[in-house]
Amino acid sequence: MFFESKNFLNKNQKNYINNVVLGDNFPFYWYDHQTEKDKKPFLSHVLYKRPEISNNQNQINSEHFGVFLDFLKSFLNKNKIELNKLFRASVNCTFNINEKKSNTHIDHEFDHKQVIIYLNDSEGETVILNDKNKIIKKIKPEKFKGICFDKKPHYIIYPKKGRRVIAVYTFI
Repeated sequence: MFFESKNFLNKNQKNYINNVVLGDNFPFYWYDHQTEKDKKPFLSHVLYKRPEISNNQNQINSEHFGVFLDFLKSFLNKNKIELNKLFRASVNCTFNINEKKSNTHIDHEFDHKQVIIYLNDSEGETVILNDKNKIIKKIKPEKFKGICFDKKPHYIIYPKKGRRVIAVYTFI
């Protein structure tokens, strides 16, 4: 399964991204690794904690969670995808770290779907692989575009300049 959509966010949602998320006061936090102990730093704003971190309790981690949940619901409604349980949500910011790509990874060991909403125009494709690690899709980041795919190995190409800002969600 793969979905790619544009034009699912309304004017107020786009203004929020432009003026709040991409503004000077949206908090991002430093993480030393993107995937388990890869030593590839990035910035993140955790909206909804992973179940393995929170023990399924008090997963909401940000005052911005409700707005980002609305972004997800807008994408899902446009594509007629059901949301039964949210596993995690965050806003991630990657940048040039003198590496070509992130480690190939799957977000959870259990079955899940993933939505990525690109919050700015940037370099840094998302590369989705099949179960034999062959490329099945490369997605160029475009502001306000969303993609959805099932549990698949994937990685990102790091931007050579600027930043790549995305909202990422996992769910069933």
